[in-house]
Amino acid sequence: MVRSAEFQTSRTAGYAAKAMLQNQGYEVAKVLMRSTTKPGTIGLIAWNHLEMLFICIRSYRGRYHLQEDIDALSRLQRSGTYPGDIQYWVRDKTCWVRYRICVGGAMRLGGPDDASD
Repeated sequence: MVRSAEFQTSRTAGYAAKAMLQNQGYEVAKVLMRSTTKPGTIGLIAWNHLEMLFICIRSYRGRYHLQEDIDALSRLQRSGTYPGDIQYWVRDKTCWVRYRICVGGAMRLGGPDDASD
């Protein structure tokens, strides 16, 4: 991971996710300028020629409530107003734990090491 001033703040997880997605060929827009604990808040929008992702980013260092976030994101998925995948990413010290949000809950994507950076 790149060491710079932006990676040494409380927003580390959001910047790390943005950098990882850009390295995978996505265009990324950071929606929030600072993190929020409001359940189900979308922090990044990423897209490439195949798909569009709406991602809620959390860090194990910060406060987050898994079930509240998944419930709020599932409501967004049911609303049909987001034209792509809604995902929930939680940053651990060494890797991401990622979920695809479905209308009835969440489905884990891959293993714990599939999205390490």
